Amino acid sequence: MLTSTTQELFTADMYKKLWEDTTSDIRKKIAELRKESSPECFDVTVNYTRSLCVWANFILSFCYYKFYKSKLESEQGLKDILKGYEISQENLRLILGYEIVDNVITTLSSILESNDDMNFVQQVFGKVPDSFAPEELEQMLNTLKGHLYVESKQARSTLVQIIDFQHYSNVIFSEAPFCFRKLFFGETYESLIQSLSPFEKLDDKYVFVNEWVDESIDSGVIVPKYERIKLEDGAIVWRRYFHAGLNRKMAS
Repeated sequence: MLTSTTQELFTADMYKKLWEDTTSDIRKKIAELRKESSPECFDVTVNYTRSLCVWANFILSFCYYKFYKSKLESEQGLKDILKGYEISQENLRLILGYEIVDNVITTLSSILESNDDMNFVQQVFGKVPDSFAPEELEQMLNTLKGHLYVESKQARSTLVQIIDFQHYSNVIFSEAPFCFRKLFFGETYESLIQSLSPFEKLDDKYVFVNEWVDESIDSGVIVPKYERIKLEDGAIVWRRYFHAGLNRKMAS
């Protein structure tokens, strides 16, 4: 999850500087746009902020990689796992554009080679929904999950049916503009893991869901999207949710 104080996520000076150097311009634009009241400016602001979310998530994922890289390198026989992993210039260009990518790769490479402790802070927020749906369909979705909780025999089938409901198996989505309503649904790792609670013999639900999500994103079954969530106290946070993709054939 991300708030406007994203820099507080990073406790190491190298990460703080990386965040400042790569986001100062876009954060200035966001501040300027927020002075305007037009719907167009609001939409642009949301898209700019969503881009910051993607970049913050990349840096945090990089933190995890560096942490586990050092652990694997210290364990005899596990070093081969790291082979083939490299910083993707293409992916960084999609997030940051072309102008600063080379400098960013240089910075990330130097962080990987350093022995500094690159800890980060994970902020915790209460009352941020693990899943959401259009208000008029929320009860229908909860009913489906309730039935799956009692009747489903396979963990994979449970996840597929929850995603399927967002677009394919729900008859009201068969024609435009309802076919785009899947964009107004969202599931998270937490909500999907919770849906597998009846499967007591499944050793590690977290690993199972993570592997299924990775596979489903790669095959187009689900699509991740950062959503802007307003909490009851008025605070704005961003959270990564998953909605149905266009490749239903790969889901089963």
